[in-house]
Amino acid sequence: MVGSVANGFPRMDRKQFELASWQGLPFFGALILYALMVLRFDFVCDDAFISFRYARNFAHGAGLRYNLGVEPPVEGYSNFLWVLTMSLFEAVGADVAVASRLISVAFGASLLGMLMLFLYRRVHGSYWSAGMGAIFLASLPPFSVWSTGGLETVPFAFLLFATFERLLGDEHRPKGIQAGVLGLLCGLIRTDGAFYALLIIGLALLTGILTRRKETLRATAEAAAILIAGMTLYVAWRYSYYGDYVSNTARAKLSMSALSLQRGLRYAISFILTFPSIAFVILVSPWILRGERRRLAWHALGMVIGIFLASILVGGDFMSMGRLMVPALPFVTILFALVICTVLGQPITWARGMRAVGFTAAAIGLSILPAFNLHVVPKSARERFHFRWNTPHHVSEYEHWQEMKRNAVLWTMLGKALARYTHPGESLVFHGIGAVGYYSNLFIYDQYGLTSREVALRKVGETPASAGHEKRVEPAFFVKHEPTYLLANVVLLRGAAQVFVEEEIDVEGHRYRTRLIPLSPQDGFPENAGLYLVQRDE
Repeated sequence: MVGSVANGFPRMDRKQFELASWQGLPFFGALILYALMVLRFDFVCDDAFISFRYARNFAHGAGLRYNLGVEPPVEGYSNFLWVLTMSLFEAVGADVAVASRLISVAFGASLLGMLMLFLYRRVHGSYWSAGMGAIFLASLPPFSVWSTGGLETVPFAFLLFATFERLLGDEHRPKGIQAGVLGLLCGLIRTDGAFYALLIIGLALLTGILTRRKETLRATAEAAAILIAGMTLYVAWRYSYYGDYVSNTARAKLSMSALSLQRGLRYAISFILTFPSIAFVILVSPWILRGERRRLAWHALGMVIGIFLASILVGGDFMSMGRLMVPALPFVTILFALVICTVLGQPITWARGMRAVGFTAAAIGLSILPAFNLHVVPKSARERFHFRWNTPHHVSEYEHWQEMKRNAVLWTMLGKALARYTHPGESLVFHGIGAVGYYSNLFIYDQYGLTSREVALRKVGETPASAGHEKRVEPAFFVKHEPTYLLANVVLLRGAAQVFVEEEIDVEGHRYRTRLIPLSPQDGFPENAGLYLVQRDE
Protein backbone atom coordinates (compact mmCIF):
# COMPACT_ATOMS: atom_id res chain seq x y z
CA MET A 1 0.00 0.00 0.00
CA VAL A 2 1.65 3.17 -1.17
CA GLY A 3 0.60 6.61 -2.18
CA SER A 4 1.36 8.28 -5.50
CA VAL A 5 4.55 7.65 -7.45
CA ALA A 6 7.02 10.47 -8.09
CA ASN A 7 10.26 10.16 -10.08
CA GLY A 8 9.79 6.38 -10.19
CA PHE A 9 9.75 5.95 -6.39
CA PRO A 10 6.67 5.13 -4.28
CA ARG A 11 5.62 7.92 -1.95
CA MET A 12 3.81 7.29 1.33
CA ASP A 13 0.86 9.40 2.27
CA ARG A 14 0.74 11.16 5.63
CA LYS A 15 -0.98 8.33 7.52
CA GLN A 16 1.46 5.75 6.22
CA PHE A 17 4.40 7.97 7.16
CA GLU A 18 3.04 8.51 10.67
CA LEU A 19 2.47 4.76 11.06
CA ALA A 20 5.99 3.92 9.90
CA SER A 21 7.47 6.54 12.23
CA TRP A 22 5.43 5.26 15.17
CA GLN A 23 6.43 1.65 14.50
CA GLY A 24 10.09 2.63 14.21
CA LEU A 25 10.21 4.25 17.65
CA PRO A 26 11.14 1.06 19.55
CA PHE A 27 14.14 0.47 17.29
CA PHE A 28 15.39 4.03 17.70
CA GLY A 29 14.91 3.65 21.44
CA ALA A 30 17.01 0.48 21.33
CA LEU A 31 19.74 2.27 19.36
CA ILE A 32 19.84 5.17 21.82
CA LEU A 33 20.05 2.82 24.81
CA TYR A 34 22.74 0.78 23.04
CA ALA A 35 24.79 3.91 22.31
CA LEU A 36 24.61 5.02 25.94
CA MET A 37 25.67 1.60 27.20
CA VAL A 38 28.54 1.42 24.71
CA LEU A 39 29.80 4.84 25.81
CA ARG A 40 29.71 3.71 29.41
CA PHE A 41 31.76 0.59 28.73
CA ASP A 42 34.07 1.82 25.98
CA PHE A 43 37.48 0.15 26.42
CA VAL A 44 40.03 -2.06 24.69
CA CYS A 45 41.02 -5.28 26.45
CA ASP A 46 44.64 -6.35 26.50
CA ASP A 47 44.04 -9.58 24.55
CA ALA A 48 42.89 -7.57 21.54
CA PHE A 49 46.44 -6.28 21.09
CA ILE A 50 47.63 -9.85 20.48
CA SER A 51 45.44 -9.91 17.38
CA PHE A 52 46.62 -6.43 16.47
CA ARG A 53 50.29 -7.52 16.58
CA TYR A 54 49.57 -10.46 14.27
CA ALA A 55 47.66 -8.08 11.98
CA ARG A 56 50.53 -5.58 11.91
CA ASN A 57 53.12 -8.23 11.08
CA PHE A 58 50.89 -9.62 8.34
CA ALA A 59 50.25 -6.15 6.90
CA HIS A 60 54.02 -5.49 6.82
CA GLY A 61 54.77 -8.70 4.95
CA ALA A 62 56.09 -10.80 7.86
CA GLY A 63 53.19 -13.25 7.78
CA LEU A 64 50.73 -14.27 10.48
CA ARG A 65 53.28 -14.29 13.27
CA TYR A 66 53.56 -12.89 16.77
CA ASN A 67 57.31 -13.35 17.25
CA LEU A 68 59.44 -13.09 14.13
CA GLY A 69 62.04 -15.76 13.50
CA VAL A 70 60.09 -18.64 15.08
CA GLU A 71 59.72 -21.63 12.77
CA PRO A 72 57.11 -22.88 12.37
CA PRO A 73 55.15 -19.82 13.53
CA VAL A 74 52.74 -20.15 16.44
CA GLU A 75 48.99 -19.56 16.09
CA GLY A 76 48.46 -17.46 19.20
CA TYR A 77 45.14 -15.94 18.09
CA SER A 78 41.68 -17.50 17.94
CA ASN A 79 40.09 -15.13 15.42
CA PHE A 80 41.68 -15.62 11.98
CA LEU A 81 39.20 -13.52 9.98
CA TRP A 82 39.30 -10.72 12.56
CA VAL A 83 43.10 -10.59 12.34
CA LEU A 84 42.89 -10.32 8.54
CA THR A 85 40.32 -7.52 8.86
CA MET A 86 42.52 -5.61 11.31
CA SER A 87 45.50 -6.02 8.98
CA LEU A 88 43.70 -3.83 6.41
CA PHE A 89 43.73 -0.95 8.88
CA GLU A 90 47.32 -1.64 9.90
CA ALA A 91 48.30 -1.52 6.24
CA VAL A 92 47.01 2.05 5.85
CA GLY A 93 48.35 3.24 9.22
CA ALA A 94 44.95 3.62 10.90
CA ASP A 95 44.53 3.37 14.67
CA VAL A 96 43.48 -0.26 14.90
CA ALA A 97 42.28 0.12 18.51
CA VAL A 98 39.72 2.68 17.32
CA ALA A 99 38.85 0.88 14.08
CA SER A 100 38.16 -2.42 15.85
CA ARG A 101 35.66 -0.77 18.20
CA LEU A 102 33.89 1.13 15.44
CA ILE A 103 33.48 -2.03 13.39
CA SER A 104 32.24 -4.00 16.38
CA VAL A 105 29.69 -1.31 17.35
CA ALA A 106 28.46 -1.22 13.74
CA PHE A 107 27.92 -4.98 13.87
CA GLY A 108 26.10 -4.56 17.20
CA ALA A 109 23.72 -1.96 15.78
CA SER A 110 23.16 -4.14 12.70
CA LEU A 111 22.39 -7.11 14.93
CA LEU A 112 19.76 -5.06 16.76
CA GLY A 113 18.12 -4.13 13.44
CA MET A 114 18.30 -7.64 11.99
CA LEU A 115 16.92 -9.16 15.18
CA MET A 116 14.01 -6.73 15.30
CA LEU A 117 13.07 -7.44 11.67
CA PHE A 118 13.34 -11.16 12.35
CA LEU A 119 11.06 -10.90 15.37
CA TYR A 120 8.55 -8.75 13.49
CA ARG A 121 8.34 -11.30 10.71
CA ARG A 122 8.17 -14.35 12.97
CA VAL A 123 5.75 -13.02 15.61
CA HIS A 124 3.08 -12.04 13.12
CA GLY A 125 3.73 -8.35 12.67
CA SER A 126 3.96 -7.21 16.28
CA TYR A 127 6.31 -4.22 16.06
CA TRP A 128 6.03 -3.65 19.78
CA SER A 129 7.06 -7.12 20.89
CA ALA A 130 9.91 -6.98 18.36
CA GLY A 131 10.91 -3.51 19.52
CA MET A 132 10.79 -4.50 23.17
CA GLY A 133 13.04 -7.41 22.31
CA ALA A 134 15.59 -5.08 20.69
CA ILE A 135 15.49 -2.78 23.74
CA PHE A 136 16.02 -5.79 26.01
CA LEU A 137 19.14 -6.85 24.09
CA ALA A 138 20.50 -3.29 24.13
CA SER A 139 20.09 -3.16 27.91
CA LEU A 140 22.31 -6.17 28.59
CA PRO A 141 25.81 -5.06 29.74
CA PRO A 142 27.66 -8.04 28.17
CA PHE A 143 26.39 -6.98 24.76
CA SER A 144 27.64 -3.39 25.10
CA VAL A 145 30.89 -4.29 26.88
CA TRP A 146 31.94 -6.65 24.10
CA SER A 147 30.69 -4.32 21.41
CA THR A 148 33.90 -2.54 22.33
CA GLY A 149 36.85 -4.45 23.78
CA GLY A 150 38.60 -4.73 20.40
CA LEU A 151 37.75 -8.41 19.89
CA GLU A 152 35.53 -10.27 17.43
CA THR A 153 32.83 -11.19 19.97
CA VAL A 154 29.91 -9.12 18.64
CA PRO A 155 30.76 -9.53 14.92
CA PHE A 156 30.76 -13.28 15.61
CA ALA A 157 27.39 -13.01 17.37
CA PHE A 158 26.05 -11.18 14.29
CA LEU A 159 27.31 -13.85 11.89
CA LEU A 160 25.97 -16.67 14.07
CA PHE A 161 22.52 -15.13 14.27
CA ALA A 162 22.58 -14.43 10.51
CA THR A 163 23.35 -18.12 9.94
CA PHE A 164 20.39 -19.04 12.15
CA GLU A 165 18.11 -16.57 10.37
CA ARG A 166 19.03 -17.84 6.89
CA LEU A 167 18.53 -21.51 7.75
CA LEU A 168 15.73 -21.44 10.33
CA GLY A 169 14.18 -18.02 9.84
CA ASP A 170 11.81 -19.07 7.06
CA GLU A 171 10.35 -22.56 7.34
CA HIS A 172 9.10 -22.54 3.75
CA ARG A 173 12.18 -21.07 2.03
CA PRO A 174 15.36 -21.85 4.00
CA LYS A 175 18.48 -20.53 2.31
CA GLY A 176 21.07 -23.28 2.68
CA ILE A 177 23.86 -21.83 0.55
CA GLN A 178 23.74 -18.46 2.28
CA ALA A 179 23.60 -20.18 5.68
CA GLY A 180 26.61 -22.31 4.75
CA VAL A 181 28.68 -19.28 3.73
CA LEU A 182 27.73 -17.43 6.91
CA GLY A 183 28.46 -20.52 9.00
CA LEU A 184 31.88 -20.78 7.38
CA LEU A 185 32.53 -17.14 8.27
CA CYS A 186 31.62 -18.05 11.86
CA GLY A 187 34.26 -20.77 11.79
CA LEU A 188 36.87 -18.42 10.37
CA ILE A 189 36.26 -15.49 12.68
CA ARG A 190 36.42 -17.57 15.85
CA THR A 191 38.11 -20.92 16.54
CA ASP A 192 34.99 -22.51 18.05
CA GLY A 193 32.63 -20.80 15.60
CA ALA A 194 32.25 -23.87 13.38
CA PHE A 195 30.86 -25.88 16.29
CA TYR A 196 28.17 -23.26 16.94
CA ALA A 197 27.33 -23.25 13.22
CA LEU A 198 27.03 -27.05 13.38
CA LEU A 199 24.61 -26.60 16.28
CA ILE A 200 22.34 -24.58 13.98
CA ILE A 201 22.68 -27.20 11.26
CA GLY A 202 21.82 -29.90 13.80
CA LEU A 203 18.65 -28.06 14.83
CA ALA A 204 17.70 -27.64 11.17
CA LEU A 205 18.32 -31.34 10.48
CA LEU A 206 16.16 -32.37 13.44
CA THR A 207 13.44 -29.98 12.30
CA GLY A 208 13.54 -31.36 8.76
CA ILE A 209 13.25 -34.93 10.01
CA LEU A 210 10.37 -34.18 12.37
CA THR A 211 8.42 -32.06 9.87
CA ARG A 212 9.44 -34.12 6.81
CA ARG A 213 10.10 -30.92 4.88
CA LYS A 214 12.31 -31.63 1.89
CA GLU A 215 13.18 -27.94 1.60
CA THR A 216 14.63 -27.92 5.11
CA LEU A 217 16.61 -31.12 4.58
CA ARG A 218 18.01 -29.91 1.26
CA ALA A 219 19.02 -26.53 2.71
CA THR A 220 20.60 -28.25 5.71
CA ALA A 221 22.66 -30.49 3.42
CA GLU A 222 23.82 -27.47 1.40
CA ALA A 223 24.85 -25.54 4.51
CA ALA A 224 26.65 -28.53 6.00
CA ALA A 225 28.55 -29.24 2.78
CA ILE A 226 29.80 -25.66 2.49
CA LEU A 227 30.79 -25.46 6.16
CA ILE A 228 32.59 -28.82 6.22
CA ALA A 229 34.38 -28.26 2.90
CA GLY A 230 35.48 -24.74 3.85
CA MET A 231 36.70 -25.71 7.32
CA THR A 232 38.55 -28.72 5.91
CA LEU A 233 40.49 -26.45 3.57
CA TYR A 234 41.18 -24.01 6.41
CA VAL A 235 42.46 -26.73 8.75
CA ALA A 236 44.67 -28.07 5.95
CA TRP A 237 46.13 -24.58 5.49
CA ARG A 238 46.61 -24.24 9.27
CA TYR A 239 48.59 -27.46 9.38
CA SER A 240 50.74 -26.46 6.42
CA TYR A 241 51.51 -23.05 7.95
CA TYR A 242 51.59 -23.68 11.72
CA GLY A 243 52.31 -27.39 11.79
CA ASP A 244 49.25 -28.19 13.92
CA TYR A 245 45.62 -29.05 13.29
CA VAL A 246 44.34 -26.95 16.20
CA SER A 247 45.31 -23.46 17.32
CA ASN A 248 47.96 -23.02 19.97
CA THR A 249 45.47 -20.96 22.00
CA ALA A 250 43.22 -24.02 22.27
CA ARG A 251 46.14 -26.12 23.50
CA ALA A 252 47.07 -23.44 26.04
CA LYS A 253 43.57 -22.88 27.37
CA LEU A 254 41.66 -26.16 27.17
CA SER A 255 42.18 -28.95 29.66
CA MET A 256 38.83 -30.82 29.88
CA SER A 257 39.42 -31.92 33.47
CA ALA A 258 37.09 -32.29 36.44
CA LEU A 259 38.40 -28.99 37.77
CA SER A 260 37.74 -27.17 34.49
CA LEU A 261 34.19 -28.55 34.29
CA GLN A 262 33.54 -27.40 37.85
CA ARG A 263 34.90 -23.97 36.97
CA GLY A 264 32.79 -23.85 33.80
CA LEU A 265 29.63 -24.66 35.76
CA ARG A 266 30.45 -21.93 38.26
CA TYR A 267 31.03 -19.56 35.34
CA ALA A 268 27.56 -20.24 33.91
CA ILE A 269 25.80 -19.96 37.27
CA SER A 270 27.69 -16.76 38.13
CA PHE A 271 26.58 -15.29 34.81
CA ILE A 272 22.87 -15.84 35.39
CA LEU A 273 23.14 -14.67 39.00
CA THR A 274 24.78 -11.46 37.80
CA PHE A 275 22.15 -10.92 35.10
CA PRO A 276 18.92 -12.34 36.59
CA SER A 277 16.81 -11.01 33.71
CA ILE A 278 18.40 -13.68 31.50
CA ALA A 279 17.71 -16.36 34.09
CA PHE A 280 14.10 -15.19 34.38
CA VAL A 281 13.53 -15.36 30.62
CA ILE A 282 14.96 -18.89 30.48
CA LEU A 283 12.84 -19.98 33.44
CA VAL A 284 9.58 -18.69 31.91
CA SER A 285 10.39 -20.10 28.45
CA PRO A 286 8.38 -23.33 29.05
CA TRP A 287 5.31 -21.07 28.95
CA ILE A 288 5.90 -20.50 25.23
CA LEU A 289 7.22 -23.93 24.21
CA ARG A 290 3.69 -25.20 23.57
CA GLY A 291 2.31 -22.04 22.04
CA GLU A 292 1.60 -21.04 18.48
CA ARG A 293 5.25 -20.24 17.82
CA ARG A 294 6.67 -23.23 19.69
CA ARG A 295 9.07 -24.24 16.92
CA LEU A 296 10.83 -20.88 17.03
CA ALA A 297 10.89 -21.07 20.83
CA TRP A 298 12.47 -24.53 20.75
CA HIS A 299 15.08 -23.39 18.22
CA ALA A 300 16.03 -20.38 20.33
CA LEU A 301 16.12 -22.40 23.54
CA GLY A 302 18.25 -25.04 21.82
CA MET A 303 20.81 -22.38 20.85
CA VAL A 304 20.88 -20.95 24.37
CA ILE A 305 21.37 -24.37 25.95
CA GLY A 306 24.03 -25.31 23.40
CA ILE A 307 26.06 -22.14 23.95
CA PHE A 308 25.78 -22.45 27.73
CA LEU A 309 26.92 -26.10 27.60
CA ALA A 310 29.85 -25.23 25.35
CA SER A 311 30.94 -22.51 27.77
CA ILE A 312 30.81 -25.00 30.62
CA LEU A 313 32.76 -27.67 28.72
CA VAL A 314 35.65 -25.30 27.93
CA GLY A 315 35.88 -24.29 31.58
CA GLY A 316 34.47 -20.76 31.31
CA ASP A 317 36.45 -17.61 30.65
CA PHE A 318 38.58 -15.27 32.74
CA MET A 319 37.34 -12.08 31.06
CA SER A 320 34.53 -9.97 32.47
CA MET A 321 30.81 -9.87 31.71
CA GLY A 322 30.40 -13.40 30.39
CA ARG A 323 32.16 -12.94 27.05
CA LEU A 324 31.51 -16.54 25.99
CA MET A 325 27.78 -16.08 26.60
CA VAL A 326 27.34 -13.06 24.31
CA PRO A 327 26.43 -15.17 21.21
CA ALA A 328 23.51 -16.59 23.22
CA LEU A 329 21.98 -13.16 23.92
CA PRO A 330 20.09 -12.76 20.58
CA PHE A 331 18.45 -16.14 21.19
CA VAL A 332 17.55 -15.20 24.77
CA THR A 333 16.01 -12.08 23.21
CA ILE A 334 13.86 -14.25 20.92
CA LEU A 335 12.49 -16.05 23.98
CA PHE A 336 11.88 -12.70 25.66
CA ALA A 337 9.98 -11.34 22.63
CA LEU A 338 7.84 -14.47 22.44
CA VAL A 339 6.93 -14.09 26.10
CA ILE A 340 6.00 -10.44 25.46
CA CYS A 341 3.91 -11.48 22.46
CA THR A 342 2.10 -14.03 24.60
CA VAL A 343 1.44 -11.41 27.28
CA LEU A 344 0.05 -9.01 24.66
CA GLY A 345 -2.24 -11.64 23.16
CA GLN A 346 -4.79 -10.98 20.44
CA PRO A 347 -6.48 -8.63 20.26
CA ILE A 348 -4.11 -6.27 22.03
CA THR A 349 -5.87 -4.39 24.81
CA TRP A 350 -4.77 -1.52 27.00
CA ALA A 351 -4.48 -3.76 30.06
CA ARG A 352 -2.40 -6.36 28.20
CA GLY A 353 -0.22 -3.64 26.74
CA MET A 354 0.50 -2.22 30.18
CA ARG A 355 1.40 -5.67 31.48
CA ALA A 356 3.82 -6.13 28.58
CA VAL A 357 5.38 -2.70 29.20
CA GLY A 358 5.70 -3.46 32.91
CA PHE A 359 7.30 -6.83 32.18
CA THR A 360 9.76 -5.19 29.78
CA ALA A 361 10.59 -2.39 32.20
CA ALA A 362 11.29 -4.90 34.98
CA ALA A 363 13.54 -6.98 32.71
CA ILE A 364 15.45 -3.92 31.50
CA GLY A 365 15.87 -2.68 35.06
CA LEU A 366 17.33 -6.03 36.13
CA SER A 367 19.67 -5.89 33.13
CA ILE A 368 20.95 -2.37 33.64
CA LEU A 369 21.58 -2.58 37.40
CA PRO A 370 24.84 -4.59 37.03
CA ALA A 371 26.14 -1.85 34.72
CA PHE A 372 26.30 0.31 37.88
CA ASN A 373 27.58 -2.53 40.07
CA LEU A 374 24.16 -2.97 41.66
CA HIS A 375 22.81 -6.48 42.13
CA VAL A 376 19.54 -8.11 43.07
CA VAL A 377 21.24 -11.37 44.07
CA PRO A 378 23.20 -10.87 47.33
CA LYS A 379 26.97 -10.91 47.16
CA SER A 380 27.09 -13.84 49.56
CA ALA A 381 25.19 -15.97 47.03
CA ARG A 382 27.36 -14.86 44.11
CA GLU A 383 30.55 -15.52 46.10
CA ARG A 384 29.68 -19.21 46.33
CA PHE A 385 30.27 -19.53 42.59
CA HIS A 386 33.62 -17.75 42.45
CA PHE A 387 35.38 -19.09 39.33
CA ARG A 388 38.46 -16.86 38.88
CA TRP A 389 40.58 -19.12 41.02
CA ASN A 390 43.84 -17.25 40.58
CA THR A 391 42.30 -14.30 42.45
CA PRO A 392 41.84 -14.70 46.22
CA HIS A 393 38.46 -12.99 46.49
CA HIS A 394 35.28 -12.72 44.49
CA VAL A 395 34.77 -9.49 42.58
CA SER A 396 31.72 -8.45 40.60
CA GLU A 397 31.76 -8.49 36.82
CA TYR A 398 31.73 -4.70 36.82
CA GLU A 399 34.72 -4.56 39.16
CA HIS A 400 36.59 -7.08 37.03
CA TRP A 401 35.81 -5.03 33.91
CA GLN A 402 37.34 -1.99 35.65
CA GLU A 403 40.44 -4.04 36.45
CA MET A 404 40.74 -5.17 32.83
CA LYS A 405 40.45 -1.57 31.67
CA ARG A 406 43.13 -0.43 34.14
CA ASN A 407 45.46 -3.25 33.12
CA ALA A 408 45.15 -2.38 29.45
CA VAL A 409 46.05 1.25 30.22
CA LEU A 410 48.98 0.25 32.45
CA TRP A 411 50.38 -2.29 29.99
CA THR A 412 50.01 0.18 27.12
CA MET A 413 52.16 2.60 29.12
CA LEU A 414 54.66 -0.17 29.85
CA GLY A 415 54.82 -1.18 26.19
CA LYS A 416 55.52 2.40 25.12
CA ALA A 417 58.18 2.81 27.81
CA LEU A 418 59.88 -0.40 26.67
CA ALA A 419 59.77 0.80 23.07
CA ARG A 420 61.67 3.91 24.14
CA TYR A 421 64.31 2.37 26.41
CA THR A 422 65.01 -1.04 24.87
CA HIS A 423 66.59 -2.06 21.58
CA PRO A 424 65.42 -4.05 18.55
CA GLY A 425 66.10 -7.75 18.84
CA GLU A 426 65.83 -7.82 22.65
CA SER A 427 63.39 -10.10 24.46
CA LEU A 428 61.11 -10.03 27.51
CA VAL A 429 59.31 -12.58 29.67
CA PHE A 430 55.79 -11.39 30.43
CA HIS A 431 52.25 -12.58 31.18
CA GLY A 432 49.93 -9.92 29.69
CA ILE A 433 51.43 -10.01 26.21
CA GLY A 434 48.88 -7.83 24.38
CA ALA A 435 49.66 -4.13 24.66
CA VAL A 436 53.19 -4.77 25.94
CA GLY A 437 54.01 -6.85 22.89
CA TYR A 438 52.19 -4.58 20.43
CA TYR A 439 53.84 -1.33 21.49
CA SER A 440 57.29 -2.58 22.51
CA ASN A 441 57.76 -4.91 19.52
CA LEU A 442 60.12 -7.00 21.66
CA PHE A 443 60.39 -10.76 21.29
CA ILE A 444 57.97 -11.95 24.01
CA TYR A 445 58.17 -15.19 25.98
CA ASP A 446 54.55 -15.78 27.00
CA GLN A 447 54.07 -17.15 30.52
CA TYR A 448 50.53 -18.30 29.70
CA GLY A 449 51.58 -20.08 26.52
CA LEU A 450 49.26 -18.45 23.99
CA THR A 451 52.23 -17.72 21.72
CA SER A 452 54.64 -20.24 23.24
CA ARG A 453 54.30 -23.81 22.02
CA GLU A 454 56.47 -25.30 24.78
CA VAL A 455 54.18 -23.84 27.46
CA ALA A 456 50.95 -24.76 25.67
CA LEU A 457 52.04 -28.42 25.43
CA ARG A 458 52.68 -28.72 29.17
CA LYS A 459 50.38 -30.80 31.35
CA VAL A 460 47.87 -28.98 33.54
CA GLY A 461 48.71 -28.90 37.23
CA GLU A 462 46.38 -30.04 39.98
CA THR A 463 46.12 -26.59 41.59
CA PRO A 464 42.85 -24.76 40.78
CA ALA A 465 43.44 -21.89 38.36
CA SER A 466 41.39 -19.50 36.28
CA ALA A 467 40.43 -20.28 32.69
CA GLY A 468 43.42 -19.86 30.40
CA HIS A 469 45.82 -19.60 33.36
CA GLU A 470 46.26 -23.29 34.16
CA LYS A 471 49.59 -23.71 32.34
CA ARG A 472 51.23 -20.50 33.53
CA VAL A 473 54.97 -20.76 34.14
CA GLU A 474 57.29 -18.60 36.21
CA PRO A 475 59.80 -16.32 34.43
CA ALA A 476 62.62 -18.71 35.37
CA PHE A 477 61.08 -21.25 32.96
CA PHE A 478 62.48 -19.22 30.04
CA VAL A 479 65.94 -18.50 31.50
CA LYS A 480 67.42 -21.25 29.28
CA HIS A 481 66.59 -19.02 26.29
CA GLU A 482 68.55 -16.13 27.89
CA PRO A 483 65.83 -13.46 27.58
CA THR A 484 67.09 -9.89 27.79
CA TYR A 485 64.52 -8.89 30.42
CA LEU A 486 63.08 -11.26 32.97
CA LEU A 487 60.69 -8.70 34.44
CA ALA A 488 59.37 -5.27 33.52
CA ASN A 489 56.94 -2.93 35.21
CA VAL A 490 55.97 0.73 35.53
CA VAL A 491 56.35 1.94 39.13
CA LEU A 492 55.79 5.18 41.02
CA LEU A 493 59.15 6.63 42.03
CA ARG A 494 58.44 9.24 44.71
CA GLY A 495 61.52 8.98 46.90
CA ALA A 496 62.63 5.62 45.52
CA ALA A 497 64.76 7.12 42.75
CA GLN A 498 67.17 8.58 45.31
CA VAL A 499 67.58 5.35 47.30
CA PHE A 500 67.35 2.73 44.54
CA VAL A 501 70.45 0.55 44.28
CA GLU A 502 70.99 -1.89 41.45
CA GLU A 503 71.13 -5.50 42.61
CA GLU A 504 72.49 -8.62 41.01
CA ILE A 505 70.18 -11.64 40.93
CA ASP A 506 71.08 -15.25 40.23
CA VAL A 507 68.32 -17.15 38.42
CA GLU A 508 69.25 -20.80 37.95
CA GLY A 509 72.84 -19.92 37.19
CA HIS A 510 72.04 -16.93 34.99
CA ARG A 511 73.01 -13.45 36.18
CA TYR A 512 70.49 -10.62 36.08
CA ARG A 513 70.49 -7.13 37.58
CA THR A 514 67.77 -4.66 38.45
CA ARG A 515 67.43 -1.25 36.80
CA LEU A 516 65.17 1.73 37.41
CA ILE A 517 64.76 4.29 34.61
CA PRO A 518 62.87 7.53 35.36
CA LEU A 519 60.20 8.28 32.74
CA SER A 520 59.74 11.83 31.53
CA PRO A 521 56.30 13.52 31.48
CA GLN A 522 57.47 15.23 28.28
CA ASP A 523 57.31 11.82 26.62
CA GLY A 524 53.70 11.37 27.69
CA PHE A 525 54.33 9.42 30.91
CA PRO A 526 52.82 10.33 34.31
CA GLU A 527 54.71 12.34 36.90
CA ASN A 528 57.05 10.31 39.15
CA ALA A 529 56.83 7.19 36.98
CA GLY A 530 59.73 4.86 36.33
CA LEU A 531 60.50 1.76 34.30
CA TYR A 532 61.66 -1.10 36.52
CA LEU A 533 63.60 -3.85 34.73
CA VAL A 534 65.32 -7.10 35.62
CA GLN A 535 67.90 -7.26 32.83
CA ARG A 536 70.37 -9.94 31.85
CA ASP A 537 73.86 -9.04 33.02
CA GLU A 538 76.15 -9.12 30.02
